[in-house]
Amino acid sequence: MKQDLRILLVEQNRYQARLISGELSEKFPSSSIGVFSCGQTALNELRRSTFDIAILGLDLPDVDGLGFVELIRRENHTMPIIAIGGSESEIAVAEAAKAQADVYLIRDGSLYSTFPDVIDKLCSQLPVETKKLDSAEKLQEKQQADLIRITAGTLYHEINNPLMTILGMAELILDNGYECDREVAKKLRIIRRSAQRIQSTLTRMSTISRPAIKKTPSGQMIDPRKSRVMARSAAQGAFSTE
Repeated sequence: MKQDLRILLVEQNRYQARLISGELSEKFPSSSIGVFSCGQTALNELRRSTFDIAILGLDLPDVDGLGFVELIRRENHTMPIIAIGGSESEIAVAEAAKAQADVYLIRDGSLYSTFPDVIDKLCSQLPVETKKLDSAEKLQEKQQADLIRITAGTLYHEINNPLMTILGMAELILDNGYECDREVAKKLRIIRRSAQRIQSTLTRMSTISRPAIKKTPSGQMIDPRKSRVMARSAAQGAFSTE
């Protein structure tokens, strides 16, 4: 079983979340663990990113735990889901199974040491086709991000020169004592802010490493603010003219 797992942990109790993530980090040191204290934030991240397995506490502050399990299962048909509940009753186990959780664990003293073995077993049962599909999706996502960066980078270089002229002229008039009435100065500041906003958006678009998609009345679009971007050193290399 691969060790570089991407684990989604949703647990409102911060102390218990630390215990669980600590146990998992020790067993799977190459893995990444996304920890969230409420369901809606975790769902947003799950829709942006890919995870290998989900660990969900059922006593969430903002959503019904079992309903949350059902929602995740509808959107992720094969991802293993571990549900954590406080009841040992057969009804609780049956309800978790009905919500299509793969495993139901009781919140007790042995919970934390149980996770590694349970995850080992669940991930070893993933079909080979699913892993291949995951790799294909990663490749497609990277290709899309590369295309976005190339297109946005070209636009950046085409638009940046006139933008710099606009910004330079506005700053020259506003900051160097040229006389202009208050209304003209107000409009120049609006022009400067607009130009800076365009420049900032283009810069971010040019460094996207994982695009986030949002729905708009016109259809799906890339959300530059929520998309992941390259590290600064990598971004500097991308803009190098050498």
